[in-house]
Amino acid sequence: MKLGSDDKLRLYASDLQRFSVCRHATNLDLWKAKGEDLEAAPDSEDAKMLGHLGNEHEQQYLLFIQQASKIVVSIERGLMLLIKRLKL
Repeated sequence: MKLGSDDKLRLYASDLQRFSVCRHATNLDLWKAKGEDLEAAPDSEDAKMLGHLGNEHEQQYLLFIQQASKIVVSIERGLMLLIKRLKL
């Protein structure tokens, strides 16, 4: 989602997907597109715990897939950031 030089809002497919999941996130995106200075609140202890449990679950599922002799391709986050910056 971007605000063009003509003050028209440009929406993308990912904006529709995000709206269908969380309308509040869409409002935050709108405010940001309009130049509002938004600062994220620090994560609560509950949010940190849920994030940790989610990461553990993902690691266990990945191990399960690997042990089932499935092909797993790992893309490192640093590489993805580099590709995005280079616009490859």
